[in-house]
Amino acid sequence: MQANKKGNIYSYMQNRKSLQLPLGKTKTTVLCGIISATLASLSVQPVYGAKKEINLSEGNPVDISENITGTDGAKGTGHGNGGDGEDALLINVVAGSSQQENILSVNAGSSVRGGEGGWGGGAVSDSKGSTGGKGGSAITGSNFTLANSGYISGGRGGMGAYGNGGGDGGVAGAGVSGDNLIITNAGHITGGRGGEPGASGYGDKSGGLTGTPAVGGTAISGNHLQISNNGNITAGQGGSGAWWAVWGSAGGTGGNGGAAISGDYIEITNNQNIIGGQGGTGGQGGQGGVHFTDDKNINGSTGGSGGTGGAAISGSNIEINNTGYITGGPGGTGGKGGTGEGGYIDSDPLGNGGNGGTGGNGGFAVSGNNIHINNYGYITGGGGGGGGNGGRPGENYDTGITADGGNGGNGGNGGAAISGSNITINNYGSIRPGRGGNGGHGDDTHFSGGNSGDRGQDGNTAILLKGGSNSLNLFSGSSVQGDIVLDSAGNGADGNSLSITNKDSVSSVITGNLNAGTDTHVFVSGADVTLSGNSVFGENSSLNMSTGSSHLTSSSVQFNNNAILNIDTGMKIWRQTEHSLLTTSNGITGLSDENIYQHNSLLSDGAEDYVLTSLSGNGAAINEVTSSLRWNDSSGKGYGTFDLRKDAVLELEVQLADNNAVHLSSGWDGKTLTKAGEGTLVLSSENTYTGVTDIRGGNVLMNSNSALGQTSEIRLAANTQLDMNGHSQTAGKLNGAAGSVLNINGGDLTLTSGGISAGTLTGSGSLNLSSGEFSITGASSTLTATTMVGEKATVKVHDNDSLGTGTVNTAGTLILGNAGAPVMLASSQVNITENGTLSGYGGVAGNVTNSGTLDLRADAPGNVLTVGGNYTGNNGTLLMNTVLGDDSSVTDKLVIKGDASGQTRVAVTNAGGTGAQTLNGIELIHVDGNADSAEFVQAGRIAAGAYDYRLGRGQGSNSGNWYLTSGKNTPDPEPTPTPDPGSKPEPAPGGYDNDLRPEAGSYTANMAAANTMFVTRLHDRLGPVQYTDVMTGETKNTSMWMRHEGGHNRWRDGTGQLKTQGNRYVVQLGGDIAQWGWGET
Repeated sequence: MQANKKGNIYSYMQNRKSLQLPLGKTKTTVLCGIISATLASLSVQPVYGAKKEINLSEGNPVDISENITGTDGAKGTGHGNGGDGEDALLINVVAGSSQQENILSVNAGSSVRGGEGGWGGGAVSDSKGSTGGKGGSAITGSNFTLANSGYISGGRGGMGAYGNGGGDGGVAGAGVSGDNLIITNAGHITGGRGGEPGASGYGDKSGGLTGTPAVGGTAISGNHLQISNNGNITAGQGGSGAWWAVWGSAGGTGGNGGAAISGDYIEITNNQNIIGGQGGTGGQGGQGGVHFTDDKNINGSTGGSGGTGGAAISGSNIEINNTGYITGGPGGTGGKGGTGEGGYIDSDPLGNGGNGGTGGNGGFAVSGNNIHINNYGYITGGGGGGGGNGGRPGENYDTGITADGGNGGNGGNGGAAISGSNITINNYGSIRPGRGGNGGHGDDTHFSGGNSGDRGQDGNTAILLKGGSNSLNLFSGSSVQGDIVLDSAGNGADGNSLSITNKDSVSSVITGNLNAGTDTHVFVSGADVTLSGNSVFGENSSLNMSTGSSHLTSSSVQFNNNAILNIDTGMKIWRQTEHSLLTTSNGITGLSDENIYQHNSLLSDGAEDYVLTSLSGNGAAINEVTSSLRWNDSSGKGYGTFDLRKDAVLELEVQLADNNAVHLSSGWDGKTLTKAGEGTLVLSSENTYTGVTDIRGGNVLMNSNSALGQTSEIRLAANTQLDMNGHSQTAGKLNGAAGSVLNINGGDLTLTSGGISAGTLTGSGSLNLSSGEFSITGASSTLTATTMVGEKATVKVHDNDSLGTGTVNTAGTLILGNAGAPVMLASSQVNITENGTLSGYGGVAGNVTNSGTLDLRADAPGNVLTVGGNYTGNNGTLLMNTVLGDDSSVTDKLVIKGDASGQTRVAVTNAGGTGAQTLNGIELIHVDGNADSAEFVQAGRIAAGAYDYRLGRGQGSNSGNWYLTSGKNTPDPEPTPTPDPGSKPEPAPGGYDNDLRPEAGSYTANMAAANTMFVTRLHDRLGPVQYTDVMTGETKNTSMWMRHEGGHNRWRDGTGQLKTQGNRYVVQLGGDIAQWGWGET
């Protein structure tokens, strides 16, 4: 048998062919031997059996277009070990050159195979047999690029020799071996098969240990590799268990499959298949035989177990991008059970058949440390190997009676898809364990059949984590089928943790259980994660979740001794009042308030959390863990303070309404919002709370209209800011401390009860002060918002920049500064509406339009109000105080730096003057610009002492000013009119004269009028009336009288302020009816 096998192994050596290797522009036929290349030519030295070498350099790529096979190792001499197979190609490169400069191509239809290891030497009866030789690698070398479209395979290991102890099988060769390689594969790259061991017990019937089969060869082995696969990369199969054993001994275990790709610092892009090596088949159990074995065992022996499948990818520091299939190697098939001893006469004992061997377990698809996986395809553990069939029972050849047949072996278990430490997985595809192998068949060919073996378990574990920090990120399309297991961390420094993050917008389902061992830690975040099975957390382990970004659903959750639930309540955006964290259908055990810990990374040090965690369920069972804002809590733990650390940002998209619960913690009134700490609170809902908005620290940003609800007061402490961010808000008061900032920022702020602003007002938009008294002491040079002072509001400004540079519309009262600190308001435009008033000290830097009242009056005259821009009168009123006297009189004054236009009524109040003659007049209004279209009209009479004052415009260079004068231009006397003049002639211009008060003249006119107002007795007017009686000639007194009188009166004073005109005619007739007297006449 050995000779036949050897002949099969080496028969192809006589059929080797030449190969074509083009170098540069030359193409040279090369026989098997040593190849040395120069730029001009190739020098070929055919040496049969030597290693083949290729020298690569920049600009001289080499193509392989034929078949190359390394020299096989020779059989061991005598009892010696087998010789090693040669590598097929040894690649040499120029020192210091890069992989991109050195290119080797294996073309389609060509092949490169490593030489096979030689068999061990002859059998020995008193010691262990010799070892088979190593298989050679197909290609070995470093620092080059390999482009393969052909077939590359490592050499098979040689078979060990027979012996009292069987010789080990030879190590298999790799397909490609070397460092710093760039490999693109569109063909096949495989590792060699592991060598088989020799059988043991040769010569002494003892059934000693069999030799060890070799592990299958690696398809690609090395460090610092870049691999792009569009073909098939397959590891070699493990060597079979001892294929021949002495009577009564068990079959040997098959060797493990090799890894398809192995090494450190590897980048892999896979679009097709990468498969681990299959485990070797178990050896057949030895035949029972009382005559042939020392222990007189008549039963057949158990078949050997199949070898474990190899990993598809194994190593450390590996980057994997997969759109194809990465599959662990399948387990090897269990060996068949041995045959029981038979007999020839009735008294001969019969042996039972041996049981079949157990199938080997499937290998990992990916195994190692520090591995990063982007999976869009399929990563699957290797399938379990099938169990071996039961052995045939012994039979009495005379009677035909048999013993029991052997039972079939159990199938091997499926392997985990991914195993290792410090693994990051971004999964868009499928991750699942391998299927279990089928059980072997019991022998049922005779009277008493054996039982079939059980099918191996489908792999339960999809991901096995052994330590370090691990991540599983689930994206759309993700499928994970199988358990996730974290081995207990023990006292290892690296620990063992897993972060599960659902990156999809919908729930992601993991079909399996979560088993977290002792001292391990699991973090769950992202969208909902659902486990179809149970979750168990071992002693001192932890489940870590984040409010609003974590939700785990599991059939049940068990927290073992000292296991805890850690909740990060520092959710940055609250879109709902309550968030469910953990939900089960069959309950949560081992969890209470004592092993729940909250951590909020947004809070200031030592601050009380604004989040509450609660347990709930049906009856005594706990089925859910939730987190909610304490603002809305009604259980007595309500809280209204948000104390955020520096740089922290918390956004509330939930509505904040008054909390009317009876019991609230920390004395909270249920309606006051307090912002503390240096962080930022963003309010993105239209709230309805009615309490104070107390900003004690940091910033508040409005992301909605009425974000501050129906707040009664906005309080801003020093170094705080409220940013309205383009939204509208109505509040009661504003109390802003020095150093605070209220940024209207395109919004609309309405204050209904005034307040105080000692800080800074800034931004565009509108500021509406509808009622109450509002005092502004801070500077607000960057405020460009339009300010509206309502009819019921009084606004006092104490800084030039109090209202910024925007337009001010006042329908109420706007007061500038005070006598000791006048204010030159920086506003670009002040509009005094019909009912509005602008008063105070200083002025306006911009324009003023007066449709209401501009009141310069103060405690004492002499107030000067300056308009830095243009002044427009719109039938408004100017109120001033003046000490009415001569030109030097103290007076209030309006100074206009720009132009003046429109009509304004001017009302002057005498501030204690007694009147005096003026020469040029008392200047009330001064205009630097153009005043041609301006009219300042006297409103009402202005008088002091004996003088009347008139408001008039100056002449010449003073034509832009208006003065109060007590003199007038006196015209010549009016011409005497003829009766009933048809028109009044204009008087000729006269000289300048004092403008005296008209009251003195009116006194005289009144006396003249009084003389005609009363009718008295005739005697009172003329004394006694006498006449001569014509009959007697006597002089007598009479009381009879008749009066006929008429008149026309016309009068005016010199100022034109007073005049009268009247016509009268009267006829009176009277007499005394009786006369008498007393005493003497």
